[in-house]
Amino acid sequence: MNKPVIRWKPIAQEDPSDRSNTIYVPHIVERNDTKDLADVVYSAIDRGLIAGLKTSAAKSIAEGILIQLGEELNAAHGVKFGDFFAVRSYLTGTVDGLTAGLTAENKLSTKFVAGSALRQDRANFTFRNVLETGDTPYIDEVQAAIDNAESGIIVDGQSVQLIGSNLKLARETDKVVCYTMVDGEKTNPLDISVSRCTQNSNILLEFAPPEGGIPPNHRYGFEVVKTIEVEEGVTTTVTSNLITAECVAA
Repeated sequence: MNKPVIRWKPIAQEDPSDRSNTIYVPHIVERNDTKDLADVVYSAIDRGLIAGLKTSAAKSIAEGILIQLGEELNAAHGVKFGDFFAVRSYLTGTVDGLTAGLTAENKLSTKFVAGSALRQDRANFTFRNVLETGDTPYIDEVQAAIDNAESGIIVDGQSVQLIGSNLKLARETDKVVCYTMVDGEKTNPLDISVSRCTQNSNILLEFAPPEGGIPPNHRYGFEVVKTIEVEEGVTTTVTSNLITAECVAA
């Protein structure tokens, strides 16, 4: 049996411990259909986990449990469902001091706290980052824009081709970044804007070398940096994989 797929994406947020820093928090998206409690009770009866009841009673049992749960909470009781989960009331917000009273900002809320019997294991699921399989650029090859080009080799003075998927530069801020590779590390980044591209498509980017050329006998790295819309009105900056090439003399 295939593992259920949980689809998620990273959301940029301000780091609460350092407001000048951005952190990326994973959020689950594209959730499967939600089941109500009646569905759960029905399945439990159908599987024999609840004996002596008919599946037609599932809806009334579910509603009865929830009605009584509300009664208990409104009587200031918490409710514990064995080792599965507990339901308790909590106050939100803050107060002005140790002897201060509550204000309208202090709402009464209900939280379900998972117990040991409900602990989920990531090993039981397959996870998909929707940005990785969506519009994020990916570079398969880099080569010189010449006949009989060889993957991984660029030529001094010749245009460069990046071949892959989702490469098209669409915004003014989209760019290719060219690095000089030193001991496997990226140095001296040079930005190549969309205006320098002579071919600009999802599968092919071709651009003239930076002014002054790319001196031979060095290894260079290339990344595509794009701003994409992850949902209506919300954008994020994504960076492709790094691909490197050796520059040789013409």
